[in-house]
Amino acid sequence: MPGSSARSRARRRAQASGGHRGGCEEGAAARCRVRNVSRASIFRRWLLDTFGREALGAGAGVLDVAGGKGALAFELANLNGLRATVLDPRPLSLGRHALLLQCGFLHRNAAFGAYVDRPLAACVASGPVWPGHLRLVATPRLAAAVMGDPDPDCRTSGAGELVQRLVWEGLQDALSPRWLHAARSHEGGGASLPEGDEDARVQGSVAAAGAARQREDPMASPGVVPPRVVAAAGVAGAAQTVYDVLRECSVVAAMHPDQATEFAIDLAQLGRKPFAIVPCCVHAQAYPERCLADGRPVGTYEELIEYLAARDPAIRVNELPIEGRNLVVYCTAWS
Repeated sequence: MPGSSARSRARRRAQASGGHRGGCEEGAAARCRVRNVSRASIFRRWLLDTFGREALGAGAGVLDVAGGKGALAFELANLNGLRATVLDPRPLSLGRHALLLQCGFLHRNAAFGAYVDRPLAACVASGPVWPGHLRLVATPRLAAAVMGDPDPDCRTSGAGELVQRLVWEGLQDALSPRWLHAARSHEGGGASLPEGDEDARVQGSVAAAGAARQREDPMASPGVVPPRVVAAAGVAGAAQTVYDVLRECSVVAAMHPDQATEFAIDLAQLGRKPFAIVPCCVHAQAYPERCLADGRPVGTYEELIEYLAARDPAIRVNELPIEGRNLVVYCTAWS
């Protein structure tokens, strides 16, 4: 099976830690011990090496599923000039990243110069480029509706009534208080400054008109669909934006998407799109229907990797040079 050596390493790690059965409760403590200040940068460089700039920049650009603070999409937009959209119910938190960009921190390492396409002078002159943000909870049913699943209950043409209803439900779910602070405690990655200064204070020090405009106007960045401005644009307009981005995105990327893993791979498979997912928590209880080829339920990290890789013979598994859950399941072209 493709990537068997990588999954063997995952099996040994899982066995050494007792198998890690269950959901996020078994991964949260381990994730808190991980200090990956450059996790988004490492993933971005891997995407560039694996898919290439032309493929990543096609259509609506990269869709970053469960992108948390938005570090990956921010780097793609600002360092590579590529379109990128975050799909996550949590608000973006890019104040620190904008400051680090303006200060030259993201350009500092000459060894990675081949992965930077926009020089520092251009980034400072233009100010930060803000990635798009679809702030909603996405489900596999939404992926099926958007991509025209053959199931008659999911079939649709354009952002029809079914897509509008699913988008509306996802936007309402995103208003839940549980999404307000999850990004800070869950992510732990991306560019880093000492914790303590609030993002609002850091954003205030970013000397760029684009930063102020983005803070004042939540619709300033193309593709932004925050829940509380849907009333102004209308549900149909918001649903059409979501529909267009999901259908036209070039590559589906996801770093530790947790419960959004199923949505990400379903969207990629139904749309025959390239994808790269770095799974994390298993959430076995939330997905009891997941089964391996021999009928065993998916209950451990290694089994989740095997389950995802079995979707298509063209799917591969690789390893990223980061701590913690670092196996990337990906496909450049479906069989």
